[in-house]
Amino acid sequence: MASQLVQRTVSIINRLSQQVLYPWLEDKDFDNCRKNFLWFGSGGLVHKGLDLVLEGFVQKPDFHLTICRPISQEEDFVKAFYKELYQKSNAHTIRWIDVSSQKFRNILNSCVGIVYPSCSEGGGGSVINCMHAGLIPIVSYEASVEVQEDYGVIFKDSLLEEIKPEVQIISLLS
Repeated sequence: MASQLVQRTVSIINRLSQQVLYPWLEDKDFDNCRKNFLWFGSGGLVHKGLDLVLEGFVQKPDFHLTICRPISQEEDFVKAFYKELYQKSNAHTIRWIDVSSQKFRNILNSCVGIVYPSCSEGGGGSVINCMHAGLIPIVSYEASVEVQEDYGVIFKDSLLEEIKPEVQIISLLS
């Protein structure tokens, strides 16, 4: 099943570039990572939906969110979401990370999917990188990543009420 997902992912995104080619981790423990998700993006945190994702994960304390982005560059966002970013036990703010580093590969190996309800992307590079590493995309249409019906989720409206159940559904997949 895992190798089929990887083949499908590669076929979906083979037209798009990636920064790093990640090897498939045959020993990935999906049972241990099924409630762990990643938000990985660049500037414009509200534009890229981090506010919605944080609010959703606050309401799902048994789910974990790792955030990879130097968010301190957006002071107003940090002020508004300081508690969610730094004081919740299920949010892990990593800041900037080298996508070719072992630390990033460890994060990828510990997560089941990337949640990215962006308002607009030109190519969805952060999602593409994570898909190349085998993460399931849970994204908005505007993230500009082609997602097949049997691999990943495209939000209809990118609303908080939509994000929470989709994350739950992905966590329950075999």
